[in-house]
Amino acid sequence: SGKGAPSGVLPPAERAAALLRILRAQRAQAEGLARVRVAMPEYASLERDELYAEFLRSYCPDNESPLPPADPEGAARNSWNVQRYLLLKRALVELLYDRIAQTLEARLAADAQRVLVHACQRALDESLSAARPLRSRDLRERRPLQRDAFSARSSVVGVAKDPNSTTVVLAKLTPDGELVDWLRCEWLHVSLRRSPSGDYRTRSGADRARKAEELAKVAEFLSPPDAPGPDFVVLGASHLRARDLRTEFENLGRAIAVRAREGDRAFDLYNECSFPLGRVEMVDSLGGMDRVRREPLEDARPPITMTLAEMDEGAPFRCLFAPEVVPAFFAASEAAVKELGERHPLLWRAVSIARMAQDAVVELAHVAGPEGAGLASMHLHPLQTALPREVLLEALTERMVSWVARLGVRLPWVLAHGTQGKNLLQYLPGLGPRKGARLFDQLANLAQAGQDVSNRAELAERNLLGHRVFASVAGFVYFAPVASAGQAEEDLELEPSLEMTRVHPEHYEYANQLCVQAAADEEAEELPEQAEAVRAMIGNREMLQQLELSEYARFLRGEEMDGAAPVPEEERRELELQLESIRQALTHPYTDPRNPICDRTPDPLPPDASLADAPPMPELLSGDRLFEHLTGESRFSLSSGLLTAKALRAGTRGRQPGMWCALDNGMQAFLPAEQMSDQGRDWGSVGADEYPISVGQSFHCVVLRPDDVDAAKCEATISCRGEDLARADFRTVAEQRAHNERPAGPKILKRRITHPLFQNVVYEKACEILKQGAPGDVLFRPSSKGENHLTMSWVWAPGTILHVDVVEHDKASPEVLGRRLVVGYREGSSEGETYEALDEIHARYAAPISDLVAEAMGHRKFLAGKQADVDAVVRREKLEAPRSIPYRVGVCDKPPGHLLLAYAPGSRSVHHELISIKPEGFKLRSKVHPTLERMLQWFKQNYQQPPARPPPPPAAPPISSWPRQEHMGAWEGNPTAAENARANAQAASNFLGGLIG
Repeated sequence: SGKGAPSGVLPPAERAAALLRILRAQRAQAEGLARVRVAMPEYASLERDELYAEFLRSYCPDNESPLPPADPEGAARNSWNVQRYLLLKRALVELLYDRIAQTLEARLAADAQRVLVHACQRALDESLSAARPLRSRDLRERRPLQRDAFSARSSVVGVAKDPNSTTVVLAKLTPDGELVDWLRCEWLHVSLRRSPSGDYRTRSGADRARKAEELAKVAEFLSPPDAPGPDFVVLGASHLRARDLRTEFENLGRAIAVRAREGDRAFDLYNECSFPLGRVEMVDSLGGMDRVRREPLEDARPPITMTLAEMDEGAPFRCLFAPEVVPAFFAASEAAVKELGERHPLLWRAVSIARMAQDAVVELAHVAGPEGAGLASMHLHPLQTALPREVLLEALTERMVSWVARLGVRLPWVLAHGTQGKNLLQYLPGLGPRKGARLFDQLANLAQAGQDVSNRAELAERNLLGHRVFASVAGFVYFAPVASAGQAEEDLELEPSLEMTRVHPEHYEYANQLCVQAAADEEAEELPEQAEAVRAMIGNREMLQQLELSEYARFLRGEEMDGAAPVPEEERRELELQLESIRQALTHPYTDPRNPICDRTPDPLPPDASLADAPPMPELLSGDRLFEHLTGESRFSLSSGLLTAKALRAGTRGRQPGMWCALDNGMQAFLPAEQMSDQGRDWGSVGADEYPISVGQSFHCVVLRPDDVDAAKCEATISCRGEDLARADFRTVAEQRAHNERPAGPKILKRRITHPLFQNVVYEKACEILKQGAPGDVLFRPSSKGENHLTMSWVWAPGTILHVDVVEHDKASPEVLGRRLVVGYREGSSEGETYEALDEIHARYAAPISDLVAEAMGHRKFLAGKQADVDAVVRREKLEAPRSIPYRVGVCDKPPGHLLLAYAPGSRSVHHELISIKPEGFKLRSKVHPTLERMLQWFKQNYQQPPARPPPPPAAPPISSWPRQEHMGAWEGNPTAAENARANAQAASNFLGGLIG
């Protein structure tokens, strides 16, 4: 139990996590993956049940109770107690406990749904409370009336990239979110930089020329010479390649700073330098500035030098990451086509990315649609599909109403930018979708007629809002003028008035008097003018704080007048609270509570400082949230199962040797040498060519702990040791229980082979899997013959599963796959076909044979069934046509994997010929035929010829194989029984002589 919580009660965080686990279990039950049962505890003996024991003490007299006169022996009491026991047991176990379990299950489901609703609301709050990018000069210079959500907005360029192509789209937006220009790029992925040796990393000169030309266009787009450029470049964080794209734009900003100081030649040189994050030194020569190199920061700077801090300070923009969930939803909607037209889909996404950075609340209301239905389509929690759509929509709408009420709605801005802002009105308290749309249409019609609404009172006077709706809405809308076309916001003249504050019109009188009293001079004989006092006091925190609200409340109530009736304490306190809220509204008129993001560091760094000395600057996305958006994973999801990796290159991390790899989700991973294999070998002391993992090899791996994931670098530390892989195998509770109860079967060496046809299973499991398969299905598995063997389990025909031995050669370690694979290998012989991969075995060996088996089974002479059934059919056909030679083809019972040719040349018996199937065709009597029909035609012409005998085996020492050598060596001619007897006797004599002598 938590601190201060009753015994047995979980703390709120643990209780919420437990309820979500119950919800996952119920979801698994709905999908047929698990069974959930809520019941009271089951005791081995009912007497251990505390509730049952309490009932017995209450309803059953014990032996110490006095006996009544009518029952001196206690027999009647004991008989009644037995009935009471049975009655209480039935009442508890069969009635009460079942009802309690049902109530508890319903209560848990309701509580879990409530916890999930709160989790979705928290996720929405995190996305809406993100800091807003604002210009540093605006933060320093803006006035109190320009601290709302609709002022001091920055010009932003949104960047969207298709992860499956090289296309990048840039969309430039005004501070009010209007699209003014866009640019499509195709060559930003090409590198212009040189390697440390001086060679270009991209060999194609044409590609480098296209990249240089495109960089010049992007630089002009981001920093035009005749107009102010954007303050921020915001990139969508939806895949790992976005990190490289951000680095490209950051380096471009530094290159623009270098060009502004040193000229165009320096811009080109910086884009080609090997170390863009070091000190840039331009050395004068006959040809101009022709060198860019990296120097230690502690060295004395030459006359023409720029440090990294100076370049970042001179960059015209700052790069940020932003979530791409809402922009992706906008790009897939019809609203994008209606607003921006039929253009590139990435442009729609880039525009929404920039708007999300400018104001997430405004853009989310815009994307959600006039009815707000899009809110329920946002992915906020993995379990949100367990909520009814209307419940989720109601919960998210509640949070949107709270945020819009907190920020307020600047009606003139909404009318000037109706496409973005009109959907904000539906989230004002008291409006909703229908009334919000109606109010916007009425205001737009009045504006077109030149009858603009300029204050709150006109909303009620012109019958735009009813009395009750006006009372709810008036405190959350305000009237502050907006800049006209071509006018800068800093040049806008704002006349402070109560219409720009949160003060409700019902309290205007109190607010006016409060401003007059705060602005009054004690030495002056007259009070200041009301309008002048209001203008002077709005945003004047020092003057407003000097006012004593308790004394002023007594003055407003008239308590200081002679003969005034006493005022109840509750009324006085209520008035003081109203005055305090009015003072806060005058001090901070619609101040945006979200933190700002500056485009520059607050204070310039000293010349000899590096970025490591600078304080961290806030980001839209950072840390674990950025990692989850870029990878689609979390620390815990990566460390909870098997992963697939591919070895890229051998190297070190610090002083630790190992292998750098790429995970299947694109992340970079480091495999330490000591975690490559279970063998007790010191892999850290051997060369990379002796590692059990070779470059280019794919393998299974695990992340052992969540701490092994570096979210900042999107990098992980992995292991592929057998014991670590075994611990990562996932089983459900039922599977784990069945596995524990199953008797121990044959153990196999688990192989580190990544292939769709390979599984680490034993013989029985392979047969169980393939029983559900079709003819031709193949499964590779470890072999019980040892670490140098694999077994190909193969559905050769319906009901027939073959297990073919595959011998491995040229293995780097026991767990990995050999580089040379042999099928049909026999010790001491040259038979067997060599392959290089499992795919090749499947394509060149198993698949052709499966096709031939299917051809045979479709032949007119093929009979399904056992060998006895085929023989019976041949005999019957012989009796029906005695002068013919009937024949049939069937599947051979022993050995499996062969066909059987049954025919009856005579009248007494059925003869059999064995047909083996090779990838080249059907083999009968050592002759291979491409089709079954051609084989049967050949057999009809040559069936009377005796089958060719196989060649004799090589000679062997008499001690080890004397019977086989002497007997099987007599293939030449037809030996008699006497000759065989003499040969065996001679062999026995030689054998005994060898033992004695």
